[in-house]
Amino acid sequence: MGGSFSGSTHSSTARKPTSYPAFSSQTCSKCGHQSSTNRNSDGWFECNECGYEVDGDYNASKNIGKRLLSLPEGKRPLGVG
Repeated sequence: MGGSFSGSTHSSTARKPTSYPAFSSQTCSKCGHQSSTNRNSDGWFECNECGYEVDGDYNASKNIGKRLLSLPEGKRPLGVG
């Protein structure tokens, strides 16, 4: 049985999710140092400035979260802080 979805559960005034990925994988979520050499080809993040080491995707997600939370409350995507 097939079907189609022809409606929307969201109002037209709902804020759409936005991501802020620029340089998130190259920026240290601990000290803020940004360098293309902070993340290696294996996906591991190691800050050249402070030495912080963590999985690269985890580090990038922390940076995106910080950027979203720094927005004024009315400008944040729905579901953020």
